[in-house]
Parts: sequence; structure tokens; C-alpha cells
Amino acid sequence: MAAADPIAYVHIVSKDGGFDPLIQHLKSQKIFAGRVKDLTDIPLVKASNTKSREEKVEIVLAKLKQVGSSRPRTVKTLSSSIASLFQKQLGEDDIATIIEDLVGQGHLTVTGTKVAYALQGEA
Repeated sequence: MAAADPIAYVHIVSKDGGFDPLIQHLKSQKIFAGRVKDLTDIPLVKASNTKSREEKVEIVLAKLKQVGSSRPRTVKTLSSSIASLFQKQLGEDDIATIIEDLVGQGHLTVTGTKVAYALQGEA
């Protein structure tokens, strides 16, 4: 799967921590992978079920922590990433509000068109 789609994310759904060495190996090979205990913990699944603004901010924050050094570096790219995360169901105003909330909570700073991150407890 990773050979066919190099930007795919492999989700292992299991409570078994025995998969963690495999996940570390995949990450060392630059393959996006992670383990969740429940199917509803997958960000895309969680995103499709969110209702409140706070839930949406938490989902974006979790995704930003998950992608590590490949985070978007501009407001435009961050906006596109958020739109994709929510399957393009959010309007521009909703996306701008999420970014404002992340700035207000101190998770990121916006200088002109550039974005810098200060995320705690990265995945």
C-alpha cells in the first residue's frame, strides 16, 4: 500500500502494544503509520462525527501533532489541510475560526503568511 501511495497513512486498530515496533519501523522508512485502540480514534472518522467547534479544534490539533515535521508552514497550506481533514465540508470562515482558536490557545503563531508551532505532547 505504501509503495502504491507514498502519502497514505496506515492505521493499525488494536489495543495490542506489540504493533508499536512495527509502527516505529514504518516511520523510520518514512511511511506514515500509527496505532489507535478504536476505529473512532482515527482522525478522519472522528472528524466526520464532530459537531462542536471545540471538537474540531481538538481534531486539528491532534492531526498537527501526528504529522510532526511535515506540518503546513503557511496559512494557505494549513487552511487546505484543515479543509481536507474535514472532507471539504467546512467553509472558509469555519477554517479561519479554527486557526484563530489554535492561535488563541497558544498552539501556533501566524506571522504574515507563515505559521509556527508550539505544540505540547506531540504524538
